[in-house]
Order: sequence, then structure tokens, then C-alpha cells
Amino acid sequence: MEALELERFFEVNLDLLCIAEMDGRFRKLNREWENVLGYGMEELAGMSFMELVHPQDVEATLGAVSSLKEGEEILNFVNRYRCKDGSYRHIEWRSHPHGNLIYAAARDITERKAVEDALRRSEEKYRFLTEYASDVIWILNLTRNRFSYISPSVEALRGFTAEEAMTQSLEESLTPESLQVVQEGIAQTFQTFLENPDMPNSHITQIQQPCKNGGVVWVEVATKFRFNEEGEIEVVGVSRNIQERKRAERKVHYLSYHDRLTGLYNRHFYEEELRRMDVGANLPLTLVMADVNGLKWTNDAFGHLSGDRLLQAFAGILKKECRSGDVVARIGGDEFIVLLPGTDGWQAEKIVQRIQEEIGAYRNDKILLSVSFGWKTKHRTDEGIRDIYKQAEDHMYRRKLMDSNGFRADAVRLITESLYQKDSQQQPHAEHVAQLCRKTAAALGMGPKEVDEAGMAGLYHDIGKIGIDSRLLDSPDPFSEGDWEQMRRHPEIGFQILRHTRELARIAEHILAHHERMDGNGYPRGLAGEAIPLPSRIISIAEAYDSMTRGSAFRSALGREEAMTEMQAGAEGQFDPDILRVFMEKVAR
Repeated sequence: MEALELERFFEVNLDLLCIAEMDGRFRKLNREWENVLGYGMEELAGMSFMELVHPQDVEATLGAVSSLKEGEEILNFVNRYRCKDGSYRHIEWRSHPHGNLIYAAARDITERKAVEDALRRSEEKYRFLTEYASDVIWILNLTRNRFSYISPSVEALRGFTAEEAMTQSLEESLTPESLQVVQEGIAQTFQTFLENPDMPNSHITQIQQPCKNGGVVWVEVATKFRFNEEGEIEVVGVSRNIQERKRAERKVHYLSYHDRLTGLYNRHFYEEELRRMDVGANLPLTLVMADVNGLKWTNDAFGHLSGDRLLQAFAGILKKECRSGDVVARIGGDEFIVLLPGTDGWQAEKIVQRIQEEIGAYRNDKILLSVSFGWKTKHRTDEGIRDIYKQAEDHMYRRKLMDSNGFRADAVRLITESLYQKDSQQQPHAEHVAQLCRKTAAALGMGPKEVDEAGMAGLYHDIGKIGIDSRLLDSPDPFSEGDWEQMRRHPEIGFQILRHTRELARIAEHILAHHERMDGNGYPRGLAGEAIPLPSRIISIAEAYDSMTRGSAFRSALGREEAMTEMQAGAEGQFDPDILRVFMEKVAR
């Protein structure tokens, strides 16, 4: 009876039960083998279990059998068995040796193995993501005030290894300002989470964290509360480096209130500050208007880069001389304004005088810094600030009218002196050309005014060379095409310098055309014949003669006769033949 019960138990058991010999041949199997592997009981009875083992598992299986032969029990051994359809199932064994027999119970764990493999792959994937993602993933146990996990990417963010970062408390991992923000956020969310844990509780905030090198880094943090397995409250977070974003935001904010060229405040900021300052506590409040003289003239003559340097130089002076509480702004191309709170008119005048002294001390070899100022003070709250602005502006424009002509004359003088310093041959050359031009004009029968004009044009004919690279003025080396292109600009630069100067504007056209040729192959406009102004034709001859007889880095000086012979050779194409004849007969001789 007992044997029959054991047999029945053997057959109905859901485990794979068997008795096998040490050589692998089955002695007895239950029906579950047929259910799992698909073979009939008759087929299995004639087999060795080694015939069914996966080739890759044979070695491990033989090792297990050897252990059984040594009398050892085998627990939780897993190998793969071939099914009748050719597929394989994972079988987990518990085996016990007895004499020459193996008593074993096994279980099909194929589905469990698949789940375990999927879980392992999932864990590997998420471990890879957390270890190699640039964002830092972390878990903070609020109950213990300790981090239970921080991903390795924290080292790239803060310089601390994950192990070092996990030893820090919340207080140690944040700057004092950010700690206050985070603690307030936790306090607001904590009670809500306790009352309704299933309610969405994600939050995003921006904080600063200390770095290992002593610096700080801006971080955007997304957080969520949860309970862990022990029922403790945790904060799961993802931290992202936003240092570059914050830098870009600061730059945008800076540019929204600052002038890009000078670094001063811009009109937008000035207008906001004017509204803020226009209160009784700031009275007397003085508005100082400033306008840089000759900015367009400088841009036309020397290019916008030179004009920019002029504005930057003046901005630097304003920054130096104005007080910390003053508001200094560039509100237009050449217009600046200074708001002086608590400052009366006489005090403002002293500040302007200091600024003017610094302007007078500014030195540049070709650019003159000149600024016209006007100011007005608001003493009473019932005075309109717009009226004060208008009066300061009117004052400035009156000063500008007086300053403008003197500025241009001073600028031409500065340019001439600078040019003579750059090239010692320029002054004697200019003076001799001026003398030759006067004599030629007189010999042509021109009136006293025209003679003076021709001489003046001769004196300033090369003033545009102030805008040419100084190395080209006395270089003995042949010019490249780029060098020639730059040198050919000097008549245009000279024209731009002189055309806005009242005393010299009439000779500007003569300067512009003094390198034109009678055959139309000159520059800059390719004029020909009598389309070239008469004084320009005179300068062309006088300059060529002086250059030939004076010599230069390019060539030795010629004698008078040699120079005249060479000039005659170019009479038809380069020079006006009638003027050249008079020059040779009455001036050069």
C-alpha cells in the first residue's frame, strides 16, 4: 500500500523526478518529463540524460556528476535540456547520490529564467544610462538626511566622485542660499505628500552646488517624493548642469541694459532709472548731456572702427570720473547722458570740468576727442523731468555750435602734425609742393585767391596718408597689390578730412583729384582732361617734380634736367601739357 502511494505521488508530482545511473542512463522518470520535453516515456527510458544536455552545458554537467560520484549532494544546478522539437528548456536540479544511483528532482525554470534575463538586461540598461548620462541621478533619504544613491556623472558636474558625494549631507551639498530655497521647497511639499502620496509631486528648481575645486555650479533639479521599501521618505532627483544657460541668460540680461560697444548703460536702462530717480529724495537732480564732436567726420575719414575707438575712449573717461551712484548711459550714436542725483549745477560743472581735463589729455595720432556738454538741474518736485532734459539738450547744442568749427581746425592740425611725425619727409615735401603750386598758378595768370587756394591744396594734398599704414610711407620694398590698393585710398581720406572743415572745404575736391590722369587712367574716379580740377592738375605736376628731384626710398634723386625730361615723356598721358610747358619754362627753371 505504501509503495503504491509513493508511486502515485511520483507520477502526480509537478517536478521532474528521476532515478538515473552514474553513467547518465535513466532508470525511472515521472510523466512530467514527457510534458516538459515532449518525448514519450518509452523514448526517454532508453536515453542517457547526457544526450539531452545542451552542448555548451556538457562540461558543467559532467563536473556535477563527478561531484555526485564523490558523494556530494548537488543543489540549484542549472543546465539546458533539448526538447523533442529541438528547442531547449532551462532545468534546475537538486540531486542526491546513493550507491551507483542518482536520485534527482528538477524543475523547469525557463520562464523564470527569461524574466530574470529581462530584468538583468533592464538593470544593465538603466545602470548604463545612470553611469554614462550627463545628468546626475540621485536619491536622498530624508529620514536619515543622507544620499542613498548618486550616479557617477556627479564627478563631471561637481568634481566629487559618487562615493565622496554620498558622504555629504544635504547642507554640505548646497550653497547657503540654495539650501534655504530647497528647505523651503521641501517644507511646502512634505505635508502635501504625506496627506496624499499618490498625488503628482514633481518639482523643478534652479540651485547652486559647491564644487571640489572651490567654485560653484548652477544646476536645474527635477525632484519627486516617494516611500522606499522601509517606509522612509525619499526624494528622487535628476540634476542637470545649466552653467552655460545661466551665463547666456546673464549675457542677454546685460545686453538688454547695456550698450554693446561702450559697456555703458543703454537708453532703455536710462529711461527706467530716470523714472526711478525722479523723486524728491534725489533732488537736486542734474542731467548732463554730452555729444561727441565730429563722429561722422571721423567715420568718413578713417572708418567706423576709428569712430568706435573714439566712443570707447570717451566712455572710459566717463566711467573713471563719474561717481558710483551716478548713471552713465549712451543713448544714441554720439549722444551720452549722465544722471547726477543729489547734485547741484555748480557741482555738476566741476564734474564736467574734470571730464574735460581727461578729454584734453587723450592722445591719438590721428583722432581728436572733442565733446560738447550741456546740463540742467531739477530743484523742485513740480518741475517736469522732460523739461529739464530739453533744457540740458538745448544747452548742449548751443555749446556744440561753438565747438564744431574749432574742433575741425584742431583735428586737421593734429593730423598734420602726426603725419609729419610718422614720416620726416612729409613736411618738406608738402611745403615745397605748396610753393611750386603757388608759382605755377601765378605763372598761369590766376588771381591772388586762386593762387592761395592752389598753394593750400598743395600743402594738404597728402593729408590722407594719415590713414595709411606707416610702414608704406617710407618702405624701400616693392608694393604688393594690397599695398597699392591701400595707398590709392589717401586722396579719398584727405577729401573726407577736409570737406567738413569750413576753412579748407573748398580745396577738398582738389585733394580728391590730384592723382587723376589726363588720359583717364588715374584714381580714384578715373577723371580725364579738363574734368580734372585745374588745381589738381597743378598739384599732379608739382608733386611729381618734387618727388623726382627729392628722391625717396624707391629711387635716387634726379637732377632738374633729368626730371623735366622724364616728365615730358609722360606729358600726353599723365600731365596737362599746357600746364607742364608753363611749369618747365617759368617755374622749374
